[in-house]
Amino acid sequence: MSPALMCPPFRQRWVLHEDDSLLVVNKPAGMPVHPGHIAGLDLRSRLQRWRKQQNQPGRLWLLHGLDQQASGIVLLSKTKAVNRALAHQFEVGVARTMLVGVAAQTPLHRRRRARARTGQTHTRRRAAGTSNIHLSLTRTEVAHRGPRKLVRLDLGARGSRPRRQLAAAGTPIVGDRDNHGPAAHRLMLHHASLSLKHPLHGRPCHFEAPLPAAMSRWLQARTSPCEEDDAATLQALLEAAASRRYALSLDIHNNCFRVLHGAGDGLPGVEIDHYDDYAVLRVHEQVTAPLQQRLAAALMALGARGVQLKVRPRQANVVVATHSERYAPKAAVLGASPPPVLPVREHGVTYSARLSQGLSTGLFLDQRHGRARVKEFSAGRRVLNLFAYHGAFTVAAVAGGAASSLTIDASQAAVDIARDNLRAYRINAHQHHLLCTDALEWLQQQRAGARFDFIIVDPPSYATTKRTRFAAKRDYPTLARHCLRLLAPAGILLACSNHRGIQPATFLRWIKGACAALRLNVLRLQQLPCPLDHPAPPGASCHLKSVLLQLQ
Repeated sequence: MSPALMCPPFRQRWVLHEDDSLLVVNKPAGMPVHPGHIAGLDLRSRLQRWRKQQNQPGRLWLLHGLDQQASGIVLLSKTKAVNRALAHQFEVGVARTMLVGVAAQTPLHRRRRARARTGQTHTRRRAAGTSNIHLSLTRTEVAHRGPRKLVRLDLGARGSRPRRQLAAAGTPIVGDRDNHGPAAHRLMLHHASLSLKHPLHGRPCHFEAPLPAAMSRWLQARTSPCEEDDAATLQALLEAAASRRYALSLDIHNNCFRVLHGAGDGLPGVEIDHYDDYAVLRVHEQVTAPLQQRLAAALMALGARGVQLKVRPRQANVVVATHSERYAPKAAVLGASPPPVLPVREHGVTYSARLSQGLSTGLFLDQRHGRARVKEFSAGRRVLNLFAYHGAFTVAAVAGGAASSLTIDASQAAVDIARDNLRAYRINAHQHHLLCTDALEWLQQQRAGARFDFIIVDPPSYATTKRTRFAAKRDYPTLARHCLRLLAPAGILLACSNHRGIQPATFLRWIKGACAALRLNVLRLQQLPCPLDHPAPPGASCHLKSVLLQLQ
């Protein structure tokens, strides 16, 4: 399953209409219409690349815009003459409709009823910063499900801006973060229909784009994968999520990333990872076997060579046999099984993934940014990797030119795998050491001093050994102080936590507090961004907190 198969530039089913003059597409949410700071990600560039692959080269002209986070109809022309004719129609005004999701009870409805009683009408409402916004949208309720409502907007003028207009009227669109709309995994705005005259023969043309599966699920308040989700719905959800990873698929030095991230992509309880030719399907225990099979079939349709299944228990704090067939079958549930050790690439570095050996693959894809920083800053440095697991951070450090390293984990099996992962780099055993011991106990036994130039600490949320117990919400500030005691001047600390109960601001305060307690002068302090392929759930922050600091 090459990245190009999983995340192609475009898909045939997104084409609504094509003739010698026009190309009408149903753009998925998340795809930018206009070029941005990264070339090749916009709709026209992706279309032209896809058409070239289909032996249909040629230029395309974009007729109108559409929000990146919105979905729906976008019209393109194939010649300059057609482009001029259509541009004139858009200037005069063409019939368009948008479907938007809003909260059922809004201040706007109450104000409109009050005006109706006094016999007043209005076409404009002023609000701070929106004095020139015309509220001339015609609104018609389409569907109503409890606190959620789907509304049709009839637009005429080219300059209509439904997001700003509805926000100014007190009815922000669900998922509109810029205008404080209710939280959702995407902007609930869909360009549903467009009517105009054909630029060549002048006959009326009408185009319609069906309501996206994600908006349909939102309207029905589905908060988990349901048996009612048919194969077409699941396929559409996976394709839309994969389209948002297109930028990652363009990187020839990277062939592993997350394709779908649960609630952040509109499908809670399901996570899908891409490792070279294989897909790893992670589901919560409540996802039934038939639904697991439908999801696996959808992944095979996207081009996976095989699908590996990982089942998470209903409660995250329940200890399970991570290598049991119930939770982590060794054989693929569909397609070919992966090799025991699968080499994958990330930022030009080769890592070893073990897709069929337990609930974890040994390479946490959400740490892509962290491993990139480790590789970038490790040259000539003495590196300490705590709670190292399979040693991926150490691999990055060695690939970046680390002078020496010490890798520590409490599991002998994990240390043995880390040693295997490092053998490909033919490390000098006198410079790069691996130690099986309790990282907390080891830290407590060390005397303060400039021992390391780069320390990486990424503990589990909870850890229990024979002598110590670690809980991130309780013990992380102390852990950070222990690490900073061993950091050399101008040294770097990468501190991470994936505990969902810890807010990013709280985590940053802990790191700053540890520096203050030791009276250390900080040259640089940076919070690493949430990875593109791990979007936060609606209304929540990213699960992964990563702080990179450098001392003076």
